[in-house]
Amino acid sequence: LEKLDDIAIQPASGDAAAIATTLRALYGADVTLLGARGQQTLDLFQRVSALQQAAAAPALGAEYPRHAFGDGLREIARLIRARVGLEVACIDLGGWDTHFFQGTTDGSHATLARTLAQGLAAFDTDLQDERPRWTLLVMTEFGRRVYENASLGTDHGRGFALTAIGDRVRGGRLTGPWPLQAMDESNPLGPGGIEIACDYRRVFAEVLGRSMGMDAAGLARIFPGADLAPVGLF
Repeated sequence: LEKLDDIAIQPASGDAAAIATTLRALYGADVTLLGARGQQTLDLFQRVSALQQAAAAPALGAEYPRHAFGDGLREIARLIRARVGLEVACIDLGGWDTHFFQGTTDGSHATLARTLAQGLAAFDTDLQDERPRWTLLVMTEFGRRVYENASLGTDHGRGFALTAIGDRVRGGRLTGPWPLQAMDESNPLGPGGIEIACDYRRVFAEVLGRSMGMDAAGLARIFPGADLAPVGLF
């Protein structure tokens, strides 16, 4: 399943509504656990059908990029607008391991950055009326060096930038020290290595605590042993 519209009774032939009616009659005559589960499944199809028909188109003229990333963001926005109880969603945009021919203002990295920016802008526009209800975090699986290798790309690093977007986020600023030592020849991390200045778990913990009301005990269970001092995101 890739999108909400994929959840449906999809018969090889015939009318899906008629088949659902027949199945409900069959399951209704079955007093066993199987009959109850069958009825629950059909009820789920009805609820999903209502969601599919409501708020399917992006709001305010939002235009998501024609990419799996854009499609996924659009589906998440649909679920948020539908108020189905969604608390956390995760979506990936791969291809950032640019060891070769990374490019500058064009090329593979610029194309990915453009797709990311267009998707985030569309998501923000689409959910303008819901802004107090969501916080969006953008992070990478691993950092990269700010040093071009011999293959016109960049190699794996340690530190990376994490972006937070939302109505409650105190935005328009950079939090943390600027990595001036990255290009220093004495850098212990090697050429272009960026030191980790802030544990990403602190950011996630602050969002879970402020946006979802999770207490310190709950945060400690998710991030055992971590320093979860707030970074001042909100």
